[in-house]
Amino acid sequence: MVGASSTSSAVAVRATSPQGIYAKLWHAQSEIGLALDVLNIIISSYQINPGTTGGIGSTNNGAMPNSALPPGSLKCDYVPRAPLSLQTMISNEKMALGSKKHQLRSAAAILMQGAQKLKKVMADESQFWGGALRLRKNNWCIVSAKTGHHSTNRITGGSQLYVHYGFQDVGSLFGSRSYAELVRNQSFSGPKKATSIELNFPNKTGKVIVVSLVQQGASHTFKMPTSRTKSTLHNQLLDAQNTLFDGELYHELTNEARSMNNSVSIVDNEIFMPISDELELKIAYRMPTSENIPNLSLSSSEDMVMGESHDGIENPNMTNSLNRTANILRCAMQLMQHRRYRQNIKERTDSFFKSSRPGGGRTAGSFGHIQQTLQQRPTAVLSMTLQALQYYSFSKRIRDVIGRATRNIKQNWWEPVDVYSIDVKASTPIQSNSELLIPGTSNFSSRGTTTNHGMGSVVSINLGDKAPAVRFVIRSHPAPCVILQLTDRPSAPIMHVTEFERVLEQELTTRAIGRICEILNSIKSWNDSLPTLQSPKFVIDIDKRCVGVFHMLRRDNSTALSTSTVILQLDISAERAISISINTKHGSINRYKIVYLEDQQLQLPQSEDAGTNNSHPYDTANSSMTLHQTAGRTMEGFREWLRQSIIAEL
Repeated sequence: MVGASSTSSAVAVRATSPQGIYAKLWHAQSEIGLALDVLNIIISSYQINPGTTGGIGSTNNGAMPNSALPPGSLKCDYVPRAPLSLQTMISNEKMALGSKKHQLRSAAAILMQGAQKLKKVMADESQFWGGALRLRKNNWCIVSAKTGHHSTNRITGGSQLYVHYGFQDVGSLFGSRSYAELVRNQSFSGPKKATSIELNFPNKTGKVIVVSLVQQGASHTFKMPTSRTKSTLHNQLLDAQNTLFDGELYHELTNEARSMNNSVSIVDNEIFMPISDELELKIAYRMPTSENIPNLSLSSSEDMVMGESHDGIENPNMTNSLNRTANILRCAMQLMQHRRYRQNIKERTDSFFKSSRPGGGRTAGSFGHIQQTLQQRPTAVLSMTLQALQYYSFSKRIRDVIGRATRNIKQNWWEPVDVYSIDVKASTPIQSNSELLIPGTSNFSSRGTTTNHGMGSVVSINLGDKAPAVRFVIRSHPAPCVILQLTDRPSAPIMHVTEFERVLEQELTTRAIGRICEILNSIKSWNDSLPTLQSPKFVIDIDKRCVGVFHMLRRDNSTALSTSTVILQLDISAERAISISINTKHGSINRYKIVYLEDQQLQLPQSEDAGTNNSHPYDTANSSMTLHQTAGRTMEGFREWLRQSIIAEL
């Protein structure tokens, strides 16, 4: 037992490196000595009982070694322990109970920590798959793929989830990557209601196409839509999808712009296209910046890019009109992009069914040939947009000319002046006057359902019910122009607005002066004080003037007649009021006077029971318009005013 105590003391020795070796050797020697003592005790027990056979004390074992010690010199006795006191026993039990409680608390802490980790894992998994389920409810396609990545924030189960947000399934041929990786956010420490799922996109998001119409030489800045306040997974995918869609659209627009022959320039992801001498179209593909985000909020259904603001334009209505037109153009480009997708799907489907027929087997490399054919198919998004804008600009200037030409005549004419316009589709390029699409004609009804080769409008200007209307067609194909419907001569396409304004004023003047001649010829008695004055016959000469010859007796009581020629010339230029030039030729005496239609005396409308009706028979038969429709001017008042003006010059 001395060896056992010495062993315990040897274990307690703290030694340096050489002393540790000595302690280990001494400890081994002590163990060997202790084992030797045990063997000697066993041998002595055999020598004490020589009569036993086998077991302890048996002497029949010939292999028993001889001991150098006499028999019975070594023996092993039980050492009785001293009885412990009650206080010591209580202290020992308390220590054992405290140790057990400590062990139980440690085990409970370990179990609680594991339960919390398991609960967090369950919550994270629930949030992860709940987010994936919400994406599926929003019709996003989620696919799985084998992966070898074993990073801390990715799924390590052998497969990875991806969300497809591209347009390959609906006919897109754009080669950009369109699979967003669905990963867990292990460093998430936000509120409980937030999500611990995020998306890794293969490309940058946020770029959009900006379409704007600006005036030539005007200063401008791009305005972008405000970003969404709530950045959910659905909104992130929508932004990435819009970026991918706009990127493909801008790629197509750029390729088409390079192939166009007109003056189209591409600088720093911006396409510049002149529309007319006043307007210019700009298409940009860029990221929104903080300095060009306007102070307005757009809903999800209004995520369209606003046009440009022009500091030099004082008319806000013009700016708003250009902005709305730019928004419509952007939507039209996107719709044409979707139509291209449908065409791609149709061509793929047709090629598939064609190859499935007997004898129509697919040859080697046919699919690549089909895809190359689809990629080389010409697009017309930009050219159609340019054609529509040119037609829009040209027709707007034409309508401004019509407004200026008819503004004064509407205010001073005794009959209502109406302007009618109908939008039509041009079936084929118009070559002659006989092919005009005029409403109410067989030509218009027979071509209403033909193939569309452009846009057009049929415009009719009516000076009352009796004068022939001025009709013309505004067309967009192959170039914006105007074709007048003339009865006496064929009309060539007019492409210049100034020339059209001149021709329109001539046509309106011709019809107005013809109507004035009819009114003058309806006068039966010119002057009661001059009974010898004969009523002339007014006619239109080659210079589009109303000419009438008055015959009356000379003042010297002779039977000879004097002749007075009255020439009326109408001027309806838009810059000034409508005037009638009265040129009276009496022998060698010429008198010249200009009267204005706005100098007519207005007549107030009378009630039906306000006396008898003293209207002229010609007015009753040829006019059915009220004073309210003609701004207080009547045919009788115009006839009397013009008769007095001519009599004053005779």
